[in-house]
Amino acid sequence: MSTAYETEMKVWVDDWAAVEAALRARGTVRGEFVKEDRYFRSIDPTLAPPRGPTFRIRIEGGTATVTFKEKSRERGFEFNVEREFVIDDVAAFVHLVGVLGYVDDIAKRKSGLGFDVEDLHVELVRVDGVGQFIEVESVRIDCDRPGRDAAARRIRDLLSSLPVDLTRVEERPYTQMLREAADTVSRPRL
Repeated sequence: MSTAYETEMKVWVDDWAAVEAALRARGTVRGEFVKEDRYFRSIDPTLAPPRGPTFRIRIEGGTATVTFKEKSRERGFEFNVEREFVIDDVAAFVHLVGVLGYVDDIAKRKSGLGFDVEDLHVELVRVDGVGQFIEVESVRIDCDRPGRDAAARRIRDLLSSLPVDLTRVEERPYTQMLREAADTVSRPRL
């Protein structure tokens, strides 16, 4: 199992082509990706999101990875302690977590382009049912406060140099936005 410490910010993207061109000029293209995620939650109502623990199975490039994040938020940034491991039998794992009291909660499909800009990982993404975003993250092996603050400054500096509107930082997780979109669709019109 691996552990990483992430500092991340995401911003809505209005002009995909302009942001992509700016990123191509500033960084190295990692390539296109498609990430399909299944999130699981406990059936215990006292552990329901957002308070309770959730985890996901991500399918990307034929590999299934389980990820659990301990999240905190501050000044538009998300700080995560991320633990993950690869599984070779998704059906067996889903059966196991079902026996342990977890159920499929929500699915997410994210596609786009990945870039490296200096030591930052950048993704220009389309999240089905939600919209277009730029995600910028710094991944570290430690979680000291000075390191987090320095990473946050580098992320904000990069975003400030791109054709995005920093008043449109999105703090909600995609899963919350997907739930809200589903609630809007399922509510009857008056």
